[in-house]
Amino acid sequence: MVAQVPTFDGSQGTLLVNQGPNGDYLGGKVLAKFTTIDDGATWFFANLVDPDHVIDHKSEEAN
Repeated sequence: MVAQVPTFDGSQGTLLVNQGPNGDYLGGKVLAKFTTIDDGATWFFANLVDPDHVIDHKSEEAN
């Protein structure tokens, strides 16, 4: 896993984590999004980010 540089708007921040060169979940194309509301003291998983739409493609293949 490789964390990207977090972005902040006041005390609220967003951090994307990619799977790195050995990522195997959905071809390594899906990122995890974490958020903070306390200047980065604690981070919480928010959702998956799918910039290449591999999750949508995977569900289409199942049908």
